[in-house]
Amino acid sequence: MKAVNEATVVDNGLHDVVITADAHVGEPEDLRRRLPEKFRDQLVEFGVDDVGNLKFSLKGKPLADGPKAVNKPTAEDLTREFRTDPSQGTDIDRRLHDMAIEGVDGQVIFPNIGLGCSMGSASADFYHAWSVAYNDFVWDAFAVDSARFKPAAMLAVDDIARTVAEAERCLERGFCTLFYPPSCPGNRTVSRSTSRCGGSPRKPAC
Repeated sequence: MKAVNEATVVDNGLHDVVITADAHVGEPEDLRRRLPEKFRDQLVEFGVDDVGNLKFSLKGKPLADGPKAVNKPTAEDLTREFRTDPSQGTDIDRRLHDMAIEGVDGQVIFPNIGLGCSMGSASADFYHAWSVAYNDFVWDAFAVDSARFKPAAMLAVDDIARTVAEAERCLERGFCTLFYPPSCPGNRTVSRSTSRCGGSPRKPAC
């Protein structure tokens, strides 16, 4: 990153604004608490083992298709994917410190496990409740510095009427970008059905 920083600095001491459009935040307990109680144990739990390998569990059991530990993580590996960040990316001071090291001024932020929202076998009610809870959580988490942090609202697509309603709620609140999976259950495309939201599947709609 040093080379990038040097390349962007100009003679007057200013530098180009650097924005990453692929930052992430995890799903900590603050998010789980925002779900209706009946859905809380359906949210996949993120964890790290004793040496720093990622692990994911559901209802206390390891996910069969979760990441497989092959080698002991390197020191560089441990700085990634919230392996040494128990806040899962919600510690704003730590996040700003890491951004300063990388020469990044702003971030567009997406979920972690939530990238798979509406792409599993859970109920439509769960996915839409997760969407609402996540959007409230991520808005509150990054409102402290909304000029530098732009979280994307996460949309479930199992019920398009609810998808559009949540998109409109988030846009009215102040979100400037949305994202949603490329297909509904049954492989029905959603790019036309959610045209009121703008953008395209899995891409920000600004």
